[in-house]
Amino acid sequence: MAGGFPVFRIFTAASGGAVPVRFRMPDFSSANADSEDHAYHQADRITGDLLDAMPSGCGPFTFIGALEGYPVGDRLFDDTVTSAELWWAPTRYGPTWLVLGTAVDESSFWRLVNDDDDLNTLGAHGPATRQRVAVIGTLTQTN
Repeated sequence: MAGGFPVFRIFTAASGGAVPVRFRMPDFSSANADSEDHAYHQADRITGDLLDAMPSGCGPFTFIGALEGYPVGDRLFDDTVTSAELWWAPTRYGPTWLVLGTAVDESSFWRLVNDDDDLNTLGAHGPATRQRVAVIGTLTQTN
C-alpha cells in the first residue's frame, strides 16, 4: 500500500493571500493504477471540500503548487496551527512542484531544504516566496 503521506497544496485566494491545504493522501495500491487514480480523485475532493468551507468571499482560488511529502520545520504537522509564516520555492520539475516549510528566514529555509535528502533531490531553486498564510485541513489520517 502507498498513500498516507502528507500533501500540501497552495492556492492564491481572491484577496491575493496564499492558502495552503493540508491533508494525508488516501491509501492506494501502488500496483494498481485505478487505485492510485481513485486516491488522487479523493485528494481532489478533499481539497475542494476544504476550500469550499472557507468563508464566502475568499474564492475563487488559483492553484500555485504542491508538495507531496514532508515539509521543513515542524509547525505544519501541528493540526492546531491555523496560520504560519510559510516559505516555498519551485523545483526542477516545474513551478507547480514545490518544496515548502517553516523557517525563521530564507537562509534557514534553504539550509533545511538542502539538509533534507528527499527535498534536496527535487532540485529546488529560488526565488523562495515567504508569506503569512491561513493553513486549512489536518494531517490526521481519515481513511
